[in-house]
Amino acid sequence: MILTNFALPDCAMSEWRQGLVIGSPNRQPLKTCPFILRNRRKIEAILNANPSIFSVLLLATFKYIFLRNTPTVLFDLILKNPVGITENIIAKFKGIFLRKFDHIIAIHKDTSGYEKKYGLEPRQFIYIPFKANNFDTANESTIIDGDYLVALGASQRDYPTFLKAVKDINLKSIIVCSNAGAIANNANVGDVSQYPANTTRITHHVPTDEWYRWIAQSKFVVVPIKDCAIQPAGISVYLESIRLRKATIVSAGASANGILEHGKTALVVPAADSAALHSAIKQLIDDPELRQQIATNGYAYAMHLRNDQRLRKDIAETIIKIIETRR
Repeated sequence: MILTNFALPDCAMSEWRQGLVIGSPNRQPLKTCPFILRNRRKIEAILNANPSIFSVLLLATFKYIFLRNTPTVLFDLILKNPVGITENIIAKFKGIFLRKFDHIIAIHKDTSGYEKKYGLEPRQFIYIPFKANNFDTANESTIIDGDYLVALGASQRDYPTFLKAVKDINLKSIIVCSNAGAIANNANVGDVSQYPANTTRITHHVPTDEWYRWIAQSKFVVVPIKDCAIQPAGISVYLESIRLRKATIVSAGASANGILEHGKTALVVPAADSAALHSAIKQLIDDPELRQQIATNGYAYAMHLRNDQRLRKDIAETIIKIIETRR
């Protein structure tokens, strides 16, 4: 039996399909506890996706007391870079519990921030590539070589660096980042009174179709990430962008390191470096051939990653391999 709050595809589960339990160790951890206690001898693995800190503490405790020989795995673990003495102490405390988990399935290869700030061990991480959320629907978008560049998203975004980079650019710039999203996801949107004349920010919540329209009808896309970010911020946005055949500029860091190939699948620039970002933007404006080449290579990479079913299948097969190595 596999206890999980993440739907795994039947096609990948074979003999495990009948034993799969879609519990919810994240959203209803207290209700899950009695089930774990009653079935602890039957449970062969636990997979907790998008874990809350409460579920991490609870499952780590159960692991230590009742499930020492049962593989416990986290997926989509988002940890922020702690700032100040208090946050760093809390991070070390969280790390004590996070180290109880056998594996952490990560969608980013550069986990050095997690290791340094939370004391996690490299052996815990298993990399599985993410996918473009619009893989199956991108063909519905009308793609044109538009008259603006667009920067999107809220998670750990560094828009002041972007604003400096586009200040003297002879091309309209659009920022798509809602006020609510910026607050919830730690985006720095800068001082609107200081925005250059060529830049406009979309501050309302953007529905999915409008979001993809901003990407599909742009000239190219920029994903500026803070240099202090240790989580995989921006991965979903740049994969959506390259799936729509857009050349994309991404800040170096956890989201891009070891995944994107600079000059091939994207332009990867140092984070918080407005001069480097300005240069990359100028390159894509002035060199249509380079823009097309990067767009084509990025698109091929997004197609190679396929869709949500591939991601779930990879995770299911990984869990099964972990179980089989314990037998």
